[in-house]
Amino acid sequence: MKAAANRMNLKSHKVGRQNNELLLHSCTDIEVHKGTDGRYYVLDFARVFPPEAPLDGNAPKGHYLYKLLRPEFVRRYKIPLSSDAFSNFGAHDKHIHDEEIIQATKFLHKKLIPTFVQNFEKYFFGNLQSLKHAGYGNIRSQLGENNPKKAHNMLIEEMHREGINIRHLGKIREHATSRLLKSVSLIEMIARIVKVSLRKRWRDEMKNSPKSGEESYKQVTVDFLNTVLGNDQKSKLYWQFDIKRELLAKFPGSLEPHEFSIQFSLKNDDMLVKLFKRLQTLLGIELTPPAHKYSNNSAWFHQGQPLHSMDIVTILPLVKTLNIIPYVEGLLLLDKAKQKSEEETKWLLQSASSKFKEAVQVVPGGHGELYHLSLVLYQLSLLESNKSMSKAVRYLEMAQKRLEYLISIERKLNKPMKRTGLLLANVLYLLAKITKNEIILDRCLRHFSRQVERFPEDGKAYYKYAMAMYEKFSWFCKQDEKLPWSVKAACEKSVEKEPNNPLAWLLLGKMQFLLDKNNLGLFASCDHSFTTAYKLDPGNANTLYWWGKALFEKGKQIN
Repeated sequence: MKAAANRMNLKSHKVGRQNNELLLHSCTDIEVHKGTDGRYYVLDFARVFPPEAPLDGNAPKGHYLYKLLRPEFVRRYKIPLSSDAFSNFGAHDKHIHDEEIIQATKFLHKKLIPTFVQNFEKYFFGNLQSLKHAGYGNIRSQLGENNPKKAHNMLIEEMHREGINIRHLGKIREHATSRLLKSVSLIEMIARIVKVSLRKRWRDEMKNSPKSGEESYKQVTVDFLNTVLGNDQKSKLYWQFDIKRELLAKFPGSLEPHEFSIQFSLKNDDMLVKLFKRLQTLLGIELTPPAHKYSNNSAWFHQGQPLHSMDIVTILPLVKTLNIIPYVEGLLLLDKAKQKSEEETKWLLQSASSKFKEAVQVVPGGHGELYHLSLVLYQLSLLESNKSMSKAVRYLEMAQKRLEYLISIERKLNKPMKRTGLLLANVLYLLAKITKNEIILDRCLRHFSRQVERFPEDGKAYYKYAMAMYEKFSWFCKQDEKLPWSVKAACEKSVEKEPNNPLAWLLLGKMQFLLDKNNLGLFASCDHSFTTAYKLDPGNANTLYWWGKALFEKGKQIN
């Protein structure tokens, strides 16, 4: 339990009466049982993560039972936090535990949320050229205004990964400066309010008419959605009063001052199209093809009652599964993609990507899920790099974002993983190679430098580090007299660690040739490297080209 608490950044604390105190590493009401099979079983995880502090002093009754901090936030916070803060279980050193939670909550509201909004807008909506100049990509095309499902999923995934609860969407909108983020966050809040209201109506229908069939639930759905989406007097009153009252109660900070006025309507045609699409996803509503087609047109919502029960094919049950199921399916697809034709490989990788994304939606901060999703995106970028540069760049930028998050977690735990750092460096290298961006290449070199420093036995990292330095020399620094010698030194380390890597021998031979081509006495070194590369991989035409070039240069000097 102590080891698990350390990984989750939970604080060990005393509980129990005086003279009978116990040191616990999680919440008091968690249970651990030893089974008849000799193994231990843990249950009742509801309060494992600490509560959020009521900063305004008006704490709802029992708030510590449900208004909790997200695991991603707790895991990355600077100090461990007590699960029993603000509860009667946490009486020992209560003032210390509670004050730590208060400071953590202030950090969440005053630092993390504003910083998240700033970074999210910069990364997803920022100016393309300024981002490239700063060494970042731009994946605005992923989020596009014409793809509301992707926009909402991405916002929620990023919020959760940073440890920000959905109940803070109002604060996200309050700090937002971009029109698109304000719109996406408002639609998401309204969609969730409508979802909760409609599900309550479904429960009431089941309670009042337990034997009613699907048609009665369709009618309940249509009646309420027409109030939300329609254009009659009932709908106007709902948007003037009800929805604003719900927004203020459930999402503090969600409305700007001028939006409080009953004269101001939050509703507009473009918003209704996107809201209805989001509601279909959240509620599992499947429309008939004609209804699906017409609901994409804003004119459809000008009717008093736009939706009819016959427009709904079915209301699908939305089942939440453990992330392990799509994660394992993704691993199987990733493994199956090996040694297939290019088209088969691409299809299997895309399928694996979908599975890993599904797993990430369940556990946004899952290490294995994010790493393998990034690996798949990197492999897809390799397939696209010679066909569609924009697709390759988009895949790489998505992988970069997730890997940088993983590395921040590893630094917090002081447990850097070789595979994460190496994959991020490879992603940055390919991104720099495609875009010919020196700033990204410099970031790539910094990551490779850290990698070989932390894992000096990693021959692959030395080779890639040498390759990245060679590219910098070739593209940007041909007049730099010191850099080639650094490349050569990294190549020598690479062949020392991986003597059977023909590409490392080839790169070493190239650098020896470039540095020693004017010195016949040193020619033997590059000749040896090219000979070794050829013996290890006789089919590599690049080796034959450089070996021939070196022999030609030697022949010129002899003549």
